[in-house]
Amino acid sequence: AVVSTQSTGISELFAPLEEVINSSFIPTIVSRHATPSQRDVFALPARDGGVGVFNPMLTSELEYERSLVATAPLSKVIHEQVTNIEPARALALVKELASAKQSM
Repeated sequence: AVVSTQSTGISELFAPLEEVINSSFIPTIVSRHATPSQRDVFALPARDGGVGVFNPMLTSELEYERSLVATAPLSKVIHEQVTNIEPARALALVKELASAKQSM
């Protein structure tokens, strides 16, 4: 499956969610508002000293691309209007998905 590397513009759709994370969620967790640099730290995974509260505006493009890759085999079957998938075809689709996951 070929995935476009062009921007989809989807990240801007997550601005309201990021605003709620910044104005309500994080202050509830830490009992105060976070500075932009603190917000960056909170977005880090726990293993790197953060709390894993990712900024959806920064991660949405990549996650969208990943979802396209992950659903490509199923989308292909739906597009082809396949009603009965032979076991060999199902196995090929699973292998295609596994290969796509490894290339991410």
